[in-house]
Amino acid sequence: QQQHQLFKRWVKRFSEVESDMSQRETAGDVSGYDRLRISREKVSLLARQRKSQVEFESALQHLLGKVDPDNNYKFNTLEGHLLPGELKPFPDLLDSLEQYPTLILLNRKAETARLNARSVSRSHIPSLTIGVGHKTLERPGANASGLMLDASIAVPLFDRKNGERQRANGQAVKAQGEYQLALQQAQADIRSLWLKADRLSDNARLFSEQSVTASFDLVHIAEKSYDANDIGVLELIDAYQSALEAENNSLKLALGARLAQIELESIITGDK
Repeated sequence: QQQHQLFKRWVKRFSEVESDMSQRETAGDVSGYDRLRISREKVSLLARQRKSQVEFESALQHLLGKVDPDNNYKFNTLEGHLLPGELKPFPDLLDSLEQYPTLILLNRKAETARLNARSVSRSHIPSLTIGVGHKTLERPGANASGLMLDASIAVPLFDRKNGERQRANGQAVKAQGEYQLALQQAQADIRSLWLKADRLSDNARLFSEQSVTASFDLVHIAEKSYDANDIGVLELIDAYQSALEAENNSLKLALGARLAQIELESIITGDK
């Protein structure tokens, strides 16, 4: 939409310059060549405007087909800024991993495996047997009797369920490893995408502040120089084209920064 508006604005500007040159041509102030060169540039720009209009309308209809298929809200334009705002601090994004769906699932799977391994291990603890009885001792010259306590524990020579414990422990270790690996991968992805989004946003801002502003300063200088017959029409057109491409490139850089931020948010929310 913004690119379409950009071309539309420049077509209007070229039309105004063309009209002005046509009047000056009639008065003999400029040559017909100058007016024809401006007209030619306007025609080329009109083709780019029509192409951008088709792309915008196609993309808009594709979007409306998802958010308003019955056209109840009569959307025809979009609002907002293409260049994203400030990113959340990187440490805050790492903290948000606690809500990352895949990590939550793997963490619960690891916890379940740990509990299962602990349960299996406890089920194989040998049982303690305690016995109580009455004992009488008779010998020449002495008789004794009383209660007797007896305790015993079974120690199996062959633990046939040792394999079950090993499997349960192995599953717990594996589940924990899968969780740690996924956590490290998510942290690496967030770090990479955060740096990418941050750098692209800075680059887009700097380009807009430095190149776009400078290009329009050049346009003003070129127009004054042309009116004073210090430069020709080709230099004037070059200044126009430079300003147009600077604005167009600024939009492309802003789009790249926005897409990087969307990709980062998709990783955090688990939509990707």
